[in-house]
Amino acid sequence: MKSLPLLGALLLSASPAITDDFAYVTCDTAVTFTFEHSNTNESEVKEMTHVFHFKIDQANSRMMDSGKDAWVDIDFVDGFVVRKFDGIEGQSTSQGQLLLVFPPPGKINLDMLLLYESGSMKMVAKGVCQDTNASVFEKALSQ
Repeated sequence: MKSLPLLGALLLSASPAITDDFAYVTCDTAVTFTFEHSNTNESEVKEMTHVFHFKIDQANSRMMDSGKDAWVDIDFVDGFVVRKFDGIEGQSTSQGQLLLVFPPPGKINLDMLLLYESGSMKMVAKGVCQDTNASVFEKALSQ
């Protein structure tokens, strides 16, 4: 009977996704960019795939994307990680939202609109996420 708690502790410590109080998530997504050029009234659509790597700090309600070595605030709402974008930088304005089923990781939706002087860019990313580990995130962070 004493071995049962020990086995449980070993299983929890061996979880690849939760290390040092962080969760690591990799998301495979299909991304669509729509560019609207106000000076020509033309639009252009580009599609691609992208892999996002996230480090989630549940205790402090924040996350980091391997593409940006900085923490951002998030909310946990009804089984989702929610990250809202709303800001002005230079002559552009951005707004949008990321929704990630968590925990455990599942579907991801990212909608973002960037308005700038000569037009706009809308980005929509949809995909599926899975648990990963710190080494995968650190490798992606260094690239």
